[in-house]
Amino acid sequence: RRCVAEDYLHRSSGEKTPRIEQLLNDARADLERVFRSPGATRSAPLHQLGVLLMLEHDYSTALETLQRSLRLRQARDGDNPLDHAVLFRHGYTYRRMGQCCARMGRLKEAAECLARAQDIAMTTGHQRLLGEVKRDLDAWGLKQISELDARPTPEQT
Repeated sequence: RRCVAEDYLHRSSGEKTPRIEQLLNDARADLERVFRSPGATRSAPLHQLGVLLMLEHDYSTALETLQRSLRLRQARDGDNPLDHAVLFRHGYTYRRMGQCCARMGRLKEAAECLARAQDIAMTTGHQRLLGEVKRDLDAWGLKQISELDARPTPEQT
């Protein structure tokens, strides 16, 4: 439901229709059921919740939620798991964290998260993730982290 709502939001240029609101509410209810289920893995629903929060433009809470998801994954799998299917999931969380940081104007952190996601995509050979990260980097003009070091901060301007 979250994916469908996100797709509809993209198609409607970000305008929330009653149908999209219903899908987002249903997705949140689904996630709450998962959280309450015994023995549920918490990192995946936290990731999905973070994306829901992004769709609601609550980027700071979304970032905290995604970071929590990543910490749980890293505690379970390690920072750099050898299993590419597991590492790939880390990549998508880094990508979403980068999107949150970019939307909050924290471009250096965004570039670092997206660079990590890009490294993971190249390591695992996941072309879809690689393409999505490259689109994100282009969307915010984040080619290299070193370029950001040369930019004046908002306090300097």
